[in-house]
Amino acid sequence: MIAEPLVNRHFVGAGALSGLLLVGATAPSRFGLLAFLALVPLLAAAVVASSPAEGARAGGSCGLVFFGLGFAWLPLRFREPILWGVYALGVPLLALPLACFGAALAELARRFGRRAALGFAPGLWAALELLRAESMGVPWLRLADALAAWPALIQGAALGGTSLVSAWIVAVNGAAASALATRRPGCAIWPIAIAACGAALGQCALPGAPALAPRWRIAAVQPDVPAPQRFSPARFDANLERLLALSRLAARESPDLVVWPESAWERSAGDGGEPFLGAVANALEVPLLTGLRRPAARGSAFRWNSVALALPDGSTRIAGDKVDPIPVYESAPETALARALARAVRWPGVVLAAERSGIAELAARSGEPLRVGLLVCIDAAHPGLARDLRLRGASLLVSVANEAESGSWPARQHAAQVRLRAVETRLPLTRVANTGPSVWVDAWGREIARLDVGRERVGVAALPASDPPPPYVELGDAPVLSGLLAPALACVMAQPLRLASARRSPTKEDERWRRTAGDTAAQTSGRGTADGPP
Repeated sequence: MIAEPLVNRHFVGAGALSGLLLVGATAPSRFGLLAFLALVPLLAAAVVASSPAEGARAGGSCGLVFFGLGFAWLPLRFREPILWGVYALGVPLLALPLACFGAALAELARRFGRRAALGFAPGLWAALELLRAESMGVPWLRLADALAAWPALIQGAALGGTSLVSAWIVAVNGAAASALATRRPGCAIWPIAIAACGAALGQCALPGAPALAPRWRIAAVQPDVPAPQRFSPARFDANLERLLALSRLAARESPDLVVWPESAWERSAGDGGEPFLGAVANALEVPLLTGLRRPAARGSAFRWNSVALALPDGSTRIAGDKVDPIPVYESAPETALARALARAVRWPGVVLAAERSGIAELAARSGEPLRVGLLVCIDAAHPGLARDLRLRGASLLVSVANEAESGSWPARQHAAQVRLRAVETRLPLTRVANTGPSVWVDAWGREIARLDVGRERVGVAALPASDPPPPYVELGDAPVLSGLLAPALACVMAQPLRLASARRSPTKEDERWRRTAGDTAAQTSGRGTADGPP
């Protein structure tokens, strides 16, 4: 039986401790393995709660601390008044699903037992993460992101995506919570066994290096243009010259493709891109991909955040647009509520959302066709977009980013997330960022090369070919979530049968109570009462 004194009934404190540990695990650092213990206080508190309200307090406090600290960089870096309002309202809104998570575990523990409730936790957590990413538009700070630096630990993403990796982490936490809060020391083997099993399977899945022959050479141009200089028209020529000088260095190493970062310069381009880009590609004799912005219509304040492809024959075309601009800060007010807010206060976002990510088709130096799936900045945080690109025939993923304004904290987080996109799709990936880090990742999530943050550099690295599409590409999240939630559904459906069986079949305790009551009644009738004989 789980010992209630373990959490001392301080539900808010236990949840807040989990929130702090989650911040440490998902921070851009080497503390990602904290994820295997971060949820233990929350889970233990939720399943010993005497009511769903107590479980909700534990979950809610975890969410407030986790998202409050995890997203604190947003208003602090941008200093837009509306972003402070979004932060103040958004953090409690993001914490609400975690409050429901705690309440659900408390109710499940009351109905089915505490160990059974911990068994439901992985599926519930994975479902809430998916809900937050797809319905609330916040794909960051998933548990699986904490393990991105350890490729052997994220290979489950090829089977069930980020949801499966996150669920596995929660399962380890649940086993640890049960082991630490039980009076049976032998249960301590379960979290170790679950973690070791997943890690061993991932390690066995990683192929040997000789099997991955280099196939495409991709050049990443990292100009490291500071945020104030990006928006200065007087700096346009200097910034462009920096890109050209780095690209000339890259061309000496005979790459198949040169990539410039997101919004490489702050000047609007035409519907087909900038004509001079074709001249650049022609002079380099290498295809060029570059991020740029272009007006949605003549005279419109709204923009598309696009990627243009320039070929050595001098032709230029728009290859794709950003699908998920950053809410409020970047996205244009397209809903009725957003337009109302934009009339009341200054709304910084002007970027429209595209329907789907683009694919750039070009020829490698060998003459082999190359289909490049394009992910613009935080589009790389959405597994569904990368999966769709693989289904449409992409053979390589390229993510362009520009985090000069947001700073190195989210930049490092995004650079880690892209490893999961590579594993989920079994496609090699190159991330090219203005201020870095720029990284090259193979189809198994292993980092091949890196340009660090805050350096003006260019790099060329060879990427191996893609692997066959894994199960996640074909099936998505639905099978995994169904499998994880099936036990909970089975228990809920079985509850009426258990109650009916209990009514038909008295327990041993009921039989003992009845025998004791019968003996007491017989003794009383034999003695009589003070008023007279029986």
